[in-house]
Amino acid sequence: MARIVILNGVAGAGKTSILRAWQELNEEPYLDAGIDRFLRMLPARYLEPPLWHDVMGRHDRAGDVGRRLMSAMHHSIAAVARTGVSVVADHVILERAWLAECARLFRGLDAYVVGVHCPLAVLEQRERERPDRQATAGEAVRQFDVVHAGAAYDVEVDSSLLTPTAAAAAIRDHVEACPPRALRLLELFEGAPAFVRRLLAEPSADPVDTLLERAERVALAMPAAEQVALLDAHPRIGAARGSVSALSFHEQGYDRDAGTAELQARLDRLNYEYERRYGFRFVVFVQGRPRAEIADLLERTIGEPRPAELRRGLRDVIAIGRDRHNQLSQEEPT
Repeated sequence: MARIVILNGVAGAGKTSILRAWQELNEEPYLDAGIDRFLRMLPARYLEPPLWHDVMGRHDRAGDVGRRLMSAMHHSIAAVARTGVSVVADHVILERAWLAECARLFRGLDAYVVGVHCPLAVLEQRERERPDRQATAGEAVRQFDVVHAGAAYDVEVDSSLLTPTAAAAAIRDHVEACPPRALRLLELFEGAPAFVRRLLAEPSADPVDTLLERAERVALAMPAAEQVALLDAHPRIGAARGSVSALSFHEQGYDRDAGTAELQARLDRLNYEYERRYGFRFVVFVQGRPRAEIADLLERTIGEPRPAELRRGLRDVIAIGRDRHNQLSQEEPT
């Protein structure tokens, strides 16, 4: 099976050097389909201000042209891999939606996400020492807190500690020993990268199924603030149709039950009362039940002790993740 390796990090982190080392290190040919390749397909005028601001914004956010270009890049990588050609791509992931799109497009493919890190002081020094970086001076500091914020990785390397060849070798060692897990887990627990990072924290070759077996234990043992963050990452029951992922859209029955204005008003009121009382969102494993029935359940739940309700919500978050994994696994080609 063809493989995808995405190298994510700020500008100047050494991704391109690692990419070239990866191509040299691996006997199998890997197609370079990274961000620079796609940026250079644009007319030259788009690589300079003011049009550049509509591509990658001011380095820490993208413009409309940049978003469409990155989506084209993700679709292209998936298409190439599905023909049987492996791909390695350097990336600067400025928006969480880009990772979500990769997770959806790369389903069923051997797709790894690699975090390429480097201390800010080293990045700024590299900017000063490279004449070709003067036009984008300050890019690293603007991207530093953005690029990794919504991500979780199969493997991570620090380019200030490893040569490009050593970093590529470390990535290869992991890829050869472990199945890809980060993108699937980010899709199962959308909006909760910190929890996914906890699941991946212990080095192991365990597949996603095994990680999900211990996910409930990990969630229940987390600090309270992280538990609340995990619940709050899940979309509200009755959230606006356009604000939820395709998975949540189906789970909440929008494709089967349009609902009524009265039901929506009731869900909005109950969600408000629940969150005011408990300090976190109501999460429940819907299991195909209509939203009117879920509204009844939500109304009955208000009044339960907070610790018990917190534990129930966390268990349901994990149950939702397991169910999503089972559904996606059934849909993927064998």
